[in-house]
Amino acid sequence: MPPDDAGGCSGRVAPSDTPGCSVRLGGQREWTARHDNDGERITGVSIPPTTGEVFCLQPPFLPRNDPNSEHHLQGAERHIDTHFRLLREDALRSCRQALLALMHFGGAAGARARFTRDGRFFYDGGKSSCFVLTNAAFTGIEGSRSGVSVGMEFDEPPKVAEKSRKNKKKYWEGSRRLREGSLLCLWWDGPAGEPSPSTVATPGDLIFVQVVSRDERKLVVPRDEGDLVVPPKQKARAHPRQVVSRDEGDLV
Repeated sequence: MPPDDAGGCSGRVAPSDTPGCSVRLGGQREWTARHDNDGERITGVSIPPTTGEVFCLQPPFLPRNDPNSEHHLQGAERHIDTHFRLLREDALRSCRQALLALMHFGGAAGARARFTRDGRFFYDGGKSSCFVLTNAAFTGIEGSRSGVSVGMEFDEPPKVAEKSRKNKKKYWEGSRRLREGSLLCLWWDGPAGEPSPSTVATPGDLIFVQVVSRDERKLVVPRDEGDLVVPPKQKARAHPRQVVSRDEGDLV
């Protein structure tokens, strides 16, 4: 678990079905955040999780959909707050669990020996898995009216690298990996003592981005012959070494 000053957990443990608040003298409640993305109101909660949230071992605030249960809001605000937090947890829970499992083995670099030949990492006793693409790097940046995107390249998993270009194209055309809308987690996981290429990233930093386009023709080109372009819809200033990807509820 990262230290408190790195945006990790606070020292107080709160049940998952109660808000992160403590009772002061006189019965007045005061919000006590579990981590740096545990806002009292959902306007202060980022939909993509933060590094501190992912590595926080305290359970998130998941209010019960029961009007008699404890909640720090009332009326319509309570209804919206409850459903936002529950839907967000449904979308991000598997991603957070996979990243915690990777951290348990020392990060993506430490867990590399456990990767299968197609890049899959199994955890939770083999019941769950995610895909990890190694040595990811940015290849360019583009701007448009819809936002900023960056191109990416990465090492092919061994099982894919040994295929012919024709079979690689078939593989990517039939694969759900890196489909548009997929959530990617970029993890800077450099060797101990090696500084990050960015002033904002340190080993263990996470940046969440979304895939906005995928070109199978470029994905079949070996890395030393051209760029593999998969631009996420978010400007990312770090230079991560590992990519953990999630698609359709599972990390793929």
